Amino acid sequence: MGKLKTDPAWDLFQSDCNLYNDGFDDFLTEQSRYSSIEGHVGIMVDRPSVQLSNRREELEAGVYPYLSAYLPPAILDWEYERDEYNRPYLSYLKLIDDDGKYRLWWQGVWEIWELPIQDEDDLDMTGNLTQESKAVLYKKGKYDLKEIPFVWLVNIKSKKRPIGVSDIHEVAKLDVSILRNNSQGEEVISYAAFPMMRKPYKETKPGAVSAPGNDDVSVQVILEFDPENPDSKPDWLESRVAEPIQAILGWIERKVEEIYRVVNAGGMASTEISSDAKSGLALKTEFQLLNSALVRKAKNLEKTEKQIIKYWLAWQKQEEYYDKITIERSRTYDVEDLAADLENVLTAGLIVKSKKFNDKMQKNIVRAMLPAADENEIKEIDDEIDNYEEFEEFNPDEEFEDIDNEEV
Repeated sequence: MGKLKTDPAWDLFQSDCNLYNDGFDDFLTEQSRYSSIEGHVGIMVDRPSVQLSNRREELEAGVYPYLSAYLPPAILDWEYERDEYNRPYLSYLKLIDDDGKYRLWWQGVWEIWELPIQDEDDLDMTGNLTQESKAVLYKKGKYDLKEIPFVWLVNIKSKKRPIGVSDIHEVAKLDVSILRNNSQGEEVISYAAFPMMRKPYKETKPGAVSAPGNDDVSVQVILEFDPENPDSKPDWLESRVAEPIQAILGWIERKVEEIYRVVNAGGMASTEISSDAKSGLALKTEFQLLNSALVRKAKNLEKTEKQIIKYWLAWQKQEEYYDKITIERSRTYDVEDLAADLENVLTAGLIVKSKKFNDKMQKNIVRAMLPAADENEIKEIDDEIDNYEEFEEFNPDEEFEDIDNEEV
């Protein structure tokens, strides 16, 4: 983070980035989850419009740039234009907040509009709002940034910018069909799991209300029959539900397998969704597909985080800090085999005679072995690795020879 990590305002932002006591890392994780569901999420980097004398007063009052997240239904409209170098930029944005107010942004100007409470009296003869009931300007202002400080967090890029592709686009259809199958299973249990009596059909004469000699059937009536005449015994429907229920459950299991396959997570859930063992090559291929999808997500999140920091520094007039900031996220999400990794590191250390290479490998091992360590502990260990000087191996013959020479 360069000089930014010593900035007191950045410390406040790290612990409360959206003025709801959510940490910056937790906020990004949560919005990344929503972008996986919705396809994309918008993040506004805003700053209170209050003007204070100096930076100390701002810190005492807790005034610093903060974040506001907007799901797709709250992003009502936007427009891109191209500058003199033909680069696209966001020139107009229309949002709606949770309080029902509309926020409109242009380059250097923002406005807040509100709509009065609507009822039948607010509509004219054509069904449109009357002049007195239309939106009114609540507040407006100017800002010094060259761009609208709005960042798109895209799950997976689509053909239409900046719309993202949701992870559950296909999963939702399968999920709904599973609900229908469960409903059908309930019907089988209700109508087929309990035996019912069948009675022969008796024709009635024209105009008759009911067939003569009907049997009264209820929990309080005993149905009698002649033991010498077996045909008079009531006929009961046989209860057979196992076969249709098993068919429904088997079909649901197949759909669950398809859900895992769609999201490239079949390898991770192979022991839960299937009793058949998969080959190592099949599992490896599924993990590679999942790893590729997670890497794309990590790149988009990395880009979003850098853009947020850029706008944050622009609000604070500290743009010179941006060049020293580096955001790097993992490029591999393979299932770790720590024992095999350690063996590979030891072998590589014997082959590659490079301190820089070995330092990098040691730092990776530290992060794998200590996943719960905080940043200060990791930094302290990294410094020890960087400053470590390799000692020569102890040779008894050389040591005794030096002692003899000193005595002589």
